[in-house]
Amino acid sequence: LDYIVFPPINIGQTTNFNEETFDFKIYPNPTVGFFSVVFNDNKPHTVEVYDSKGKRLSRIIDQKNSTEIDIDQYTSGIYTIKIMPEAIIYQIIKQ
Repeated sequence: LDYIVFPPINIGQTTNFNEETFDFKIYPNPTVGFFSVVFNDNKPHTVEVYDSKGKRLSRIIDQKNSTEIDIDQYTSGIYTIKIMPEAIIYQIIKQ
């Protein structure tokens, strides 16, 4: 599945997660090309990046609790980040 429809959320906000049981950081936001996702739970995660139309642009399986993601080649705009298995939805701005 390369396209997915996400519910509207506020920029920089997350949905579908309990802050007490899952701790992560995504920075910088906004970004100019690269951003990092850092997890504090020592479990593997999959990070997917989608454009504003819902097309999946990248899929990264993180095994080391920190992932740097390159969106430099994409145009400025809002991108949706999906973190699995927790089904967290997050939005980031590329300047």
